[in-house]
Amino acid sequence: MKSSRAAIGSMLICWAGGVYAQSTKMPPNPSVLWTVVEQKLVESGDTQRGKKIAERCSHCHGEDGIGVEPGIPNLAGQVPAYTYKQLQHYKAKGPRNHNPMRRRVRRLSDQDMADVAAWYASLEPAAPDLSQPQAPEEILKLVERGDQKRGITACAACHGVRGEGAPIDTPAIGGQKFEYFLATMQLFAQRDRARDVYNSMCDLIGRLTDEDLRGLGRYYARLGGHKMAAK
Repeated sequence: MKSSRAAIGSMLICWAGGVYAQSTKMPPNPSVLWTVVEQKLVESGDTQRGKKIAERCSHCHGEDGIGVEPGIPNLAGQVPAYTYKQLQHYKAKGPRNHNPMRRRVRRLSDQDMADVAAWYASLEPAAPDLSQPQAPEEILKLVERGDQKRGITACAACHGVRGEGAPIDTPAIGGQKFEYFLATMQLFAQRDRARDVYNSMCDLIGRLTDEDLRGLGRYYARLGGHKMAAK
């Protein structure tokens, strides 16, 4: 039987440091328009310039891109297009409605965001969190094969077999903090956040139990971070 998602959601949103996962009900189409120009902009990101800009982010996200509290996400090794998209969403005030983040990004240009995204992508991803338990067979099945009966696609089909993410903006989730992962999944389940135009993540997460979500969060935290293979 499913546990109460409302109760879990309240706990997670109030978690110290968990504010970066918060959002409010959002427009149905919060997508960055991935034109050739936009893609080339992200690819042109200057890591050294991004490092300088990201100095103001280090008190939360760490100098090495590892969040300083359980509810603050790890950005090290993240897919650059994904980081760029999230920064755009914070700036737009709607897709990611979080005032502290918006205050920090509202003056950033598109090039600034591309540079910051490139910097974080260049960093070494998070090490495996070995304090998390080994994943049971049912969680490995969700990761590798999904669950056809529930209409659940394998996590690896989109996020990679090592949780490394994929172009253009499918995030790396290997090595993400358990608390942040769980809080984010809760927002998807409540349709308080969307990944794409069609809200596919919201639909998928709604078919998972709270036990599934906890198990996946522990699995990816223990897996550690991995970068996408270079083209």
